[in-house]
Order: sequence, then C-alpha cells, then structure tokens
Amino acid sequence: MIIEMLGAPGAGKTTMIVGVEAGCRAQGLEPFTVERAARPFAARTALGRAVSRVVPGRSESAALWLVYRLASGWHTVRFALTNVPLTRYVLASQRGRPAEADARKRRVAYWYLRTMGSYGFLRSMAEPSEAVVIDEGFVHRAVQLHASPVESPTGAQVGDYLALLPRPDLVVHVSASPSACRRRVQERGVWARLDHRSSAEIERFLQNAHDTVSLVRSEMDRGGWLVVDVDNEREDPAEAIARVGRAVAEAPAGSASPPVDRSR
Repeated sequence: MIIEMLGAPGAGKTTMIVGVEAGCRAQGLEPFTVERAARPFAARTALGRAVSRVVPGRSESAALWLVYRLASGWHTVRFALTNVPLTRYVLASQRGRPAEADARKRRVAYWYLRTMGSYGFLRSMAEPSEAVVIDEGFVHRAVQLHASPVESPTGAQVGDYLALLPRPDLVVHVSASPSACRRRVQERGVWARLDHRSSAEIERFLQNAHDTVSLVRSEMDRGGWLVVDVDNEREDPAEAIARVGRAVAEAPAGSASPPVDRSR
C-alpha cells in the first residue's frame, strides 16, 4: 500500500505520520517511511544480501544505505523512461520558471528525480503486508514544482500534473488555516533556502503553497482519488493524530491501479 501525505508548509504532515502508521497497523500492514524502509528494503536485493553476509555489523548500515542509493538511482532512470510524459512535464516546467522562483537553487528537479527513484525502488520491493508512507511524494511536490514567492498555479496546471502521476492507494491531506501554518513555520524557523527572502516574500510563498495544496485537493475530488482529510488546526495535535489513525484504518487497502506504462 502506497500512502502519500499532502499539506501546506506548517499544516503538520510529518506530525500526522504517527497516526497514519497506527492506522496501517490496525489494517494489519507494517508501515515504513522512506527513511526507515531504505536499508531493510535494500537488504532484500541480491547486492544487499551479499553486503549483509560480508560487511561487519556497524558498517552494514552505511553499506546498505549505499545499496539503496544505487538501486534508487537505477529506478530513477527506469521510472523516468516508463513515465516519459511526466518526466517531460517536470523538466519543461522547471525550465520555464522565472529566475525569482529560485527553482535551480532549490534543486527542485534534482529532488523530483530522487523521488522517482525512491518511489520506484520501494514500491518494487514492498511486500503485500507492508505500507510505504511518503511524506514528500509526487502529490506534495506539486508545491515545489509550481509555487514560489512569485508563482501561484492555476487549476489547469495542477490538473495536468496530477493526470500524469502514478496514483497512490491513499492520500492523507492535512489541513490548517494559512494563519496557523504561518505561525508554526515562524516558530520552527524558515528553511535555509528562504533565508535571503524578506518577510513579505516568505508570506507570499506560504500563501501560494497553501493555494497550491487547495487546488490539488480540489482536482483529486474531480479525479476520484481516495483521500483522507484531517483538520490539524488545534494546538494539541493528539486528537488529529487519533482521527487520522481511525480514518486510515477504515480506508480500503490496496485500491490503486498498477503503474501505467506511459512511454508510448
């Protein structure tokens, strides 16, 4: 089962993963985030099994991480060639962004390709009794691809993008008001990539990111995606975590279609 998270900066996606994992276990699924899955899934490959036999204990973790990076690199190429329209969309959309968007400095295309590799590898290695929970997956990367202090996308852009994606089994949409998101971002500190931005520019980015997530959520309704919505407006997230756990536990498992070859 592939589960992707969606939420504006500050909405609390990472916090809600605890509830998502609890919901998966209630379904009888063992949940893995990308980071937790990397090494054990790498150990299932032929190279990983060899590494586990010959590399001593403390060094095994680093060696398996290298196996994961090599395998996900191969899957980046494989995924890009299997999903040519999506690859073209990502590369073309990044070339056309204004310089003020800082897309190159933020390495948007690079991290997108990394997502392709991680997704392809982890999906290929996951067992039927496992769930992979992806915090920064294809769905959420609509924000990095389209939003900046000088960009807010249209519904048509977002719709075109979502139509090219491999659809996950479930999307968990974490919502909070723009004011709550801004307060949380300010409390934890803005990302290093925004250090050179003024307060007004950061405000515009957060609003544009919030608008992008809203467009993504609306397009998912139109497309019939399976989505769990959780309101994380309150200061204490414990109730929201419990709600998302219950919702994930009740969601149909394994509902997504198999990956589609879009290379033709």
